[in-house]
Amino acid sequence: RGLLENNLGEPVEEFLRPYNLQDPSSYTVLSGDVYTGLSFLVDMMNVSLELHDTPKSTGQKCSLARFDFMKSKLLFESFSNGTKSVNLVSHSLLAYDTRYSGSGRSSESKQNAFDCILQPSRTGTNRASLQLELHYRSTRDSSSFTVVLNNLRVFL
Repeated sequence: RGLLENNLGEPVEEFLRPYNLQDPSSYTVLSGDVYTGLSFLVDMMNVSLELHDTPKSTGQKCSLARFDFMKSKLLFESFSNGTKSVNLVSHSLLAYDTRYSGSGRSSESKQNAFDCILQPSRTGTNRASLQLELHYRSTRDSSSFTVVLNNLRVFL
């Protein structure tokens, strides 16, 4: 058992991993080819996301905003050269300012003129068109952010 365990017989070549299984970051530097390290796509149908804040002064959780994703896709990609990309494409999205709404607010507090700050335009002719696109790309040297609004009403 000792001879077989330590392989004292004929020398065996050291195993080299195939190039496509090697560490992608070092392979990217050597070859210039960029590989996707991580990629995931989240398809959101009738998903609500609510943002909360807990001020240190009160310690109570209060709502800031709510986003209703009726039909949206979120794509995250991370590449071997350190680049990261986040894309949100929405066919139907509603955004609400909830800072001054809710049961914990008094009637004397501020009121919103518009509770729904993002909604589809009522005059939009093509229901299949994109309503909102958000693109974020981060490299080692810089970051860029793009927002595209289409057939959308924005209340500020």
